Amino acid sequence: MECAAHSAHEAALALRRGRATTLSASDSGLGDLGAERVAVELACNRSVQTLRLSDNDIRDGGARTLAEALLENSALTALSLNRNGIGPEGAHSLAAALSDGGGPLTDLSATTPWGTWERRTWRRPCGAAPRLRPLTCASTASATLARGPSRRRWR
Repeated sequence: MECAAHSAHEAALALRRGRATTLSASDSGLGDLGAERVAVELACNRSVQTLRLSDNDIRDGGARTLAEALLENSALTALSLNRNGIGPEGAHSLAAALSDGGGPLTDLSATTPWGTWERRTWRRPCGAAPRLRPLTCASTASATLARGPSRRRWR
């Protein structure tokens, strides 16, 4: 089943419900905060196999959070991050997640100002990226509670 989301809230709900196998949240204005919300649900999701997050102004911070979620997710096979603002730091985080396991992900693509990146290009050069801590359902809940209420609104 394919599902389309037009905001971070809709994408997070679709991931939480766990019914869709493909989730498209492209051009939804997620940014790093929306990517974080999606990542929290992605870490616990066991049904979505394809996730499209193109054209969302996701930067290095959002890429880092998504990389942490990839360490816990066991279903995602394709992730599209085309036309976002992911720089070298975010690319290294994704590469580290892939080299540390990154679940069954076989198709990762991102178009950046530096060119088009695919899974084989995201591999970590020897010692170039730090190891990431896994983002687990329990750790995200406690991290969210520790931060307290946020004044930011999710779109």
